[in-house]
Amino acid sequence: MNSRISDIASSTADSHAKLEGLGRGMEELQESSTTIGTLIYNIEDIAETLNVLSINGAIQAARSGDMGQGFAVVTGEMRKLALSVKESATTQMGVVKTVIEKINESAVMSRTVRGGMERNKVSMQETDRDISELRNHMDIVASSTSQLAASIHEFSATIEQISRSISSIEEMMERIS
Repeated sequence: MNSRISDIASSTADSHAKLEGLGRGMEELQESSTTIGTLIYNIEDIAETLNVLSINGAIQAARSGDMGQGFAVVTGEMRKLALSVKESATTQMGVVKTVIEKINESAVMSRTVRGGMERNKVSMQETDRDISELRNHMDIVASSTSQLAASIHEFSATIEQISRSISSIEEMMERIS
């Protein structure tokens, strides 16, 4: 393999392996972010339930009159807590949704880059195969050229021998005449 192509192919394979690891990491982040989203949704649901319970508690405290005033204070605080938790969870859910979107975009880009790297790897392998094939053809041409040169040299020697023979025959003919 041509050393530069070998280096490029090796570097491409290394980058491809790293991108595979990055892709797996992105998939794990997608799963984790979905789990976090579910957790925040559950917190919102609990806050909503706590809010309903605090309203029911306030109604029951009101029905109890003076005896329920202490309970009314507790349910009021429960309601404030429920609203605060719901508001915080809603804010966090917005942040998580943004993170999930960015993770998904990055995962798509990672898959696209991995596909490009795979195509480059295949292209490099094909280029290496073509260069090897070209090298083999050049070796065949070089061998044929060497054989042709040897044949021409042999042919030249034969022509020289024929030329000497003709000269020798001419000399004999001159002596005879």
